[in-house]
Parts: sequence; C-alpha cells; structure tokens
Amino acid sequence: MKHFIKYTVLIGLTVFLGLQSRNQDLHLPVFIADHAGDTLWTLMVYWGFRLISPSKTPKFALIAALIFSFLIELSQLYQ
Repeated sequence: MKHFIKYTVLIGLTVFLGLQSRNQDLHLPVFIADHAGDTLWTLMVYWGFRLISPSKTPKFALIAALIFSFLIELSQLYQ
C-alpha cells in the first residue's frame, strides 16, 4: 500500500508539471517548452510501471517506459 501512495503522488506531481510546462506565463526556453511534455509523459509512464509492478526492478520499468513511449511516438509518425 505504501508504494501505491508514493507512485500515485509522483504521477499526480508529474501531471501537474506537464500542465505547467504549457503555461505561457512561465516563459520557458523554447527547447524546454517544446520537449517538456513528452519527457514528463515518459516519466509518468515510468511511475505507472513502478506502480503496477512493484516487484520488478527500476531498470525494467525504465526500459518498459522507454519502449512504450517510442512505440507511441512511432505510431504518431505513422498516422
């Protein structure tokens, strides 16, 4: 139960940061503004893998999140 709360809070924080990365009032540098959303989305997927598979290693969650994110990006390019 402890890991559930931890990763749920981290997912919520990541979503909040992702929404703030689109905030025009922050005047973020162009590179960060362009890429923060995808980076934070991948981080959220990582937290999700850690949430649903706490017995797996962090390395597994990292590789799974990267593969999942690359597949989503490739599917967007295909369309």
